[in-house]
Amino acid sequence: GGEESAFPGRIKVRHAWRPRIMVVFFVLAQAWFPPVLHKEDYDFSEYIAENGEKGRKEPSPPKQYFGTYGYHDRTLEREYLCDLCEVNHSRHVVCFIVALLLSVIANVNVFFGIPLMVEEFKTEYKTEDPLRSAWITTIPSFVLIALFPLGLLFWFWARRKGSTWALLIPQVCFTCFTCTSSAALANYFQSRSWGGWIYRNNEWGHLITFYFFLPYLTLFAFSLPFAMTVEILFVAAVAFFVIVPCLFQGYDDFSIQKIQQTFPYAIEDECKQSEAYLDACTMYFTVIYLTPILLGLGMMIGIGAASWYGDQQSRASWINRKVVQALTQQREQALVQDKEEQKQLIHSIFPPAIAKEVIALQKEDLAKADGYHSLEGSLNRMELSLQAIAGGIGKTVARLHMNVTILFTDIVGFTAMSRVSLPYEVMEFLHKLFVRFDELVDRDS
Repeated sequence: GGEESAFPGRIKVRHAWRPRIMVVFFVLAQAWFPPVLHKEDYDFSEYIAENGEKGRKEPSPPKQYFGTYGYHDRTLEREYLCDLCEVNHSRHVVCFIVALLLSVIANVNVFFGIPLMVEEFKTEYKTEDPLRSAWITTIPSFVLIALFPLGLLFWFWARRKGSTWALLIPQVCFTCFTCTSSAALANYFQSRSWGGWIYRNNEWGHLITFYFFLPYLTLFAFSLPFAMTVEILFVAAVAFFVIVPCLFQGYDDFSIQKIQQTFPYAIEDECKQSEAYLDACTMYFTVIYLTPILLGLGMMIGIGAASWYGDQQSRASWINRKVVQALTQQREQALVQDKEEQKQLIHSIFPPAIAKEVIALQKEDLAKADGYHSLEGSLNRMELSLQAIAGGIGKTVARLHMNVTILFTDIVGFTAMSRVSLPYEVMEFLHKLFVRFDELVDRDS
C-alpha cells in the first residue's frame, strides 16, 4: 500500500513497484523498469509553497526524462496517462474512424483489381481456381482494413475497464498495420516486373507514401504521448524505408543506369541527345523519383514535431489543473478548520441553545455574503458573527430556569485595589472569593 498525500490524486510510494504493461517496445520500460526510472516523489504542496513565497525563483515543475519520455515520478506519470485517456476519449474514437476510412481508400484499388488478377491467374499462371487465388491475394488488404475497427472495439473494452490499456490499443493497431503493410510491400517486390506496374521507377515509394502511410496521418490528432508516437513512426520508418527495400534491393532503382533507363517516354530521346543534357535529366529525375520517399519521411518528422508540442502543452495544462485542484482542497480544508474554530468559540461563550441559534443564523447570512473565499470574505464572516450576537439573534432569547439564584455583589474598594495590585493578584483574589461563595452554596442542601 501507499501513504495518502494531502493532495488529490497523489500517493507517496513506499513500496516496490509492480510491473504494469503500459506500452510496447521503447515505452515498455514504463512497465518493467519503474524502480530504475522512478527518481522523484513530487509533492504539489512544495510547488504551491514555492509559488507563494516572494523573492524566490520560479517554482520547478516535475522533472521529465529528456523532456519527452515522462516524469521522474512514475506515479505522477501514470496519473497523467490515465487523465490523457479520459480527456481524449472522443478524439480517439474519431481518429479510429478516420484511420479506417483512409485505410479503405488506400486499399479500394485492390478490390477493383480482382477481375484483372483473375485473368492474370487464368492466362499467365494457369491456376485451376483463379477467382479463389485472386481473393487470397487480397487478404492483406482485408487485414489492413479490419485492424482499426477491431482496435476500436478493444479500445471501448479498455475504456470500460478504466485502465491505461486504452493508450496501448492505438499503438498495437499501428504496429500490426506496419507489419501487414510490410508483408504486402515484400509481396510487391517479389512480383513486380521491371519498371513497376504503374510508375516506371520507385513505385514502391509511391505505394508507401500515398497508400500505406495514409492512416498514420491520424497521429496528428490522436494526442498520444510523444514517446509512443515516436515509437510508432520509428517502427514504420525502419520497416518501410530500411528493412523491406534493402532486402529486395529497392534502392537500386536510384542507380544512374536505372534512372536513365526509366526516363519518361515523352522526353527520353531528348534527354539523351547530349552528355550535358543526360546528366541534367539524370539529376532532375533522381530527385523526382526520390520525392515520395522524402515526402513520407517529412510527414513523419512533422507528425513527431506536432506530437512533441502537443504532449508538452497537454502536460503543462495537466500540471496547472493539479495545482488548482490542490489549492482548492487546501482552501476547503482551511475553511472547514475556520468554521470549526468559530463554532468552538461560540460554544465557549454562549449556552448550547443560544450557540446553536447563533451558528444557524451565521450560516444563513454567510450564504448570502459575497467574496466568501477571499480576505474580504473572512472579514465579512467576523462582522456577521458580531452582528448576529449584538442583534440578539433577531428575537427574544429569554429562557426559564428552575431553582436558580442570581447573586449581585459589589466589592468595596475593588477599583482602588486593582490599580495598585498586579493582574495575577487580582485574579487570585477573585478566584478565592467565588470559591468561598461556591462552598457556601454547597453547604445548603
